[in-house]
Amino acid sequence: MLAKSKVCKLLIIGDMYSQYIENFSLTLNNYDDSLEIDIVNPISIKEIQYEKREPYNKVFSYRPLNPIIAKIPKLRGILTKRKLNKTIDNVNKNIAQYDVILIQGFWLPNCYVFSKLNKQNIFSVGAIWGSDFYKRQENEYKIFSTIDHCDLLVISTQEMVRDVLKVKQVDQSKIRNCFFGLAPLLPLFQLQNITGKESKKILGFNEDDFIIICGYNGSPNLQHHKIISMLSQIGSKLPAKTKVILPITYGGSNEYKMEIKKELKASGLEHVIYENFLSDEKIAHLRKATDLMIQIPITDAFSGSLQEHLFAQNIVIAGNWLPYHSLKDKGIYYETIDSVTELKEKLLFVFENLTDIKNKVIQSNTAEKFKSSLWSECIKDWHSVIMEYKSNANEP
Repeated sequence: MLAKSKVCKLLIIGDMYSQYIENFSLTLNNYDDSLEIDIVNPISIKEIQYEKREPYNKVFSYRPLNPIIAKIPKLRGILTKRKLNKTIDNVNKNIAQYDVILIQGFWLPNCYVFSKLNKQNIFSVGAIWGSDFYKRQENEYKIFSTIDHCDLLVISTQEMVRDVLKVKQVDQSKIRNCFFGLAPLLPLFQLQNITGKESKKILGFNEDDFIIICGYNGSPNLQHHKIISMLSQIGSKLPAKTKVILPITYGGSNEYKMEIKKELKASGLEHVIYENFLSDEKIAHLRKATDLMIQIPITDAFSGSLQEHLFAQNIVIAGNWLPYHSLKDKGIYYETIDSVTELKEKLLFVFENLTDIKNKVIQSNTAEKFKSSLWSECIKDWHSVIMEYKSNANEP
């Protein structure tokens, strides 16, 4: 922890329910307790109980609409915007107290809040998460306009920086590279003496089950249908006692999740679906219990789940079109495909060479290569970015 200094007041614009923002705020406070962190939550909130301690000093948000009113689309839109504007007015009453405004993700609600704040002379930082940029489509103008009004822009990887600069002119002097830490990595480090078989038993699986995990959320972007189809096509060549796991705790509509469930049931594959959020410790055990992860989203940022599986020394098949190449630069090993059509052939190759591939993973994916992804390490770069408000305040 840093030595106590003048209080710095940080205002985050983002989803207070996000585990990433929660862990970011907790770790930042642990690293520098002179920071006070408030958050503007652009969507309505219900009662929330944090798994750890309270991460925010103050929360600005509003209550959900009456369920009956919420069913009337036009009225719902008008009243929701009115509630949000009132929330923004409450922030603006004391906006001058803040040293830094941090936008965590350029989704439209966040951009709207930022545009309505009386933020003159307040140092502002915007963080691109990945899907906010890659799925911008008709929202491009509003997102890019918000980027223009930020003093600094945080982008995780150089690959994503290149993607941004292809379509948006940004002065490279305002770009900073920061990663979100991976909360489950800490329990994974602590569970290094626990075997995969032990983790399987803890989660209710059999020790000799062969666990295949498909993606990390319930979004159609993860291409679950294609993965399920390929697995069912080679059903007779799957390892004995294969169980297919789908973590769909967030992302995707209820309709899409129902489609996946129906397809899995029809496929005849033994499967387990996780729909409720898991604790960091359970996530860590799930990583340890996994034998193979299939990660082929259409687009993605720098996937935390993928890194956790690699740390757990699982075999991973990932799309070569995804921005994960910096992992290979560290000497981390995983299998790749150049298109979804190659997945079936790659699966057969992996199953025919399981022992050799597993040995290569164990030799390559050693713990020290992942220490930089711990929150205790990642937060240092974030803190440095936030503290740049001091030099900005000294400029004439």
